[in-house]
Amino acid sequence: MHLHNTRESYGVVSKLLHAAIAVLLLGQFPVGWYMAGLSDENIVYWRLLEWHEVAGLALFVLLLLKSGWRAASPAPALPPGLTDWERRSARGVH
Repeated sequence: MHLHNTRESYGVVSKLLHAAIAVLLLGQFPVGWYMAGLSDENIVYWRLLEWHEVAGLALFVLLLLKSGWRAASPAPALPPGLTDWERRSARGVH
């Protein structure tokens, strides 16, 4: 397995960054919703707030790293046979 992206697939670094960002981002939503129902006098609220802030900062740093990595190791080519709207959608999302 390659560290850098190849023409055919994403490398290990891209996959790890993607997974770490996904896990943190998906964790932020339930924690935020749960916190919204807690009183600010509750100790759990403050513990979760700390986690929420640290996770948010980690997300920001990982997104900066991913942007830099994307510039250094461009994404693989899209698979052949995609329609125009599929190509535009794939490029727009990424």
